[in-house]
Amino acid sequence: MQKSRFCGAPVEDPQLLVLVVVNQSSVGGETFGGKVAAPAAASILKQSLVYLRISPDEHLLKAATNWKDEDIE
Repeated sequence: MQKSRFCGAPVEDPQLLVLVVVNQSSVGGETFGGKVAAPAAASILKQSLVYLRISPDEHLLKAATNWKDEDIE
């Protein structure tokens, strides 16, 4: 089973897109792909925006870095 997270920023004028795919997202019946993909995508997006000097949507960036497990699945 695969799980993925796709995101882009800034929302009003997307200049950067990130796709993270977890190929084996379950082990022993427990699914964890979204829990791995979401924080990885947020981190890649945040670091890339800084590197490319693109102003992020601050309120969305804060939400992306404060996710909870129940928000993912």
